[in-house]
Amino acid sequence: MAESAFMLYSVKVTAKFYIHLLKDRGIIIFAELSYDVAMRIAVIADIHGNLEALETVLNHTEKQSVDQIVVAGDVVIGLPHSLTCWEKVKGLECLVIRGNHERYLFDLDSPNSPESWKTERYAPIHQAYQQFSKEVIREIRALPTYYRVDDLLVVHASYRNDVDAVRATSSERELEEMFDGSSEPTIVRAHNHVWFNCNWNSRELYSIGSVGLPLNGDKEAQYGIAEKINGTWSLEKHHVPYDIQKAIKSFETTDYFDTAGPVGKLFRQELITAKHELTPFWRAYSSLVDNGEMTLEQAVHHYLNS
Repeated sequence: MAESAFMLYSVKVTAKFYIHLLKDRGIIIFAELSYDVAMRIAVIADIHGNLEALETVLNHTEKQSVDQIVVAGDVVIGLPHSLTCWEKVKGLECLVIRGNHERYLFDLDSPNSPESWKTERYAPIHQAYQQFSKEVIREIRALPTYYRVDDLLVVHASYRNDVDAVRATSSERELEEMFDGSSEPTIVRAHNHVWFNCNWNSRELYSIGSVGLPLNGDKEAQYGIAEKINGTWSLEKHHVPYDIQKAIKSFETTDYFDTAGPVGKLFRQELITAKHELTPFWRAYSSLVDNGEMTLEQAVHHYLNS
């Protein structure tokens, strides 16, 4: 009698279901269906009033078998549709983390608001602020600053604050300071508008791209899906094409520039190039504007046409 040659196969049916097959010389002699207790969390962030990108990403997530969506901050300020984006996010009834741009909205009328925020340099904040009622701004103020679930930490910038610029080159000491008080082995964050990941002290950090204003040269809307299988988290990167021309035209088809002023043109340029424009502009022209050598309008015009 010939010896049996048993082979065990596991076939992934969906993100969570597997069929395990035991074969003897190619004949299935046993089959079992198992359920992998996995979790898939879509993390979207840095929408910045880009309605076209947000709607496209939300449609995309519907096809990804996610268990939940987490919005990791900065829904508002940048493109014209801050309020509409906020309402769409709120309608998801998902967890929303407060980013630094949400904080700018409720800081604008508070003692925390610097005098400089009243100048046209910060006009894009006013453009967004005028769309919101006091009640909604109070609701935004109450948003949490982090989300913890099953060994996963989601923040906007860091556990310490909403403006830390974590980089792939950040030292272990810097990372320990930014995430002091947290212990989750996996961290998903936003804020930088670029993809990267790094690890330190057996912890893995993923920085996801931006939905509405990517700054990595890729103009597609970007978000991540954190997935836990067999006790380990990983991150899927998603790049989603959308109607960016419609988003660009929204600057002209709304009254955006009436309130956002010259700095609004720099946000539009970031959308067009998917690269940093605000930071290099201020480095080059801030002192010239402050000293009265150029108006802000002249400086922005010079920057965009040089």
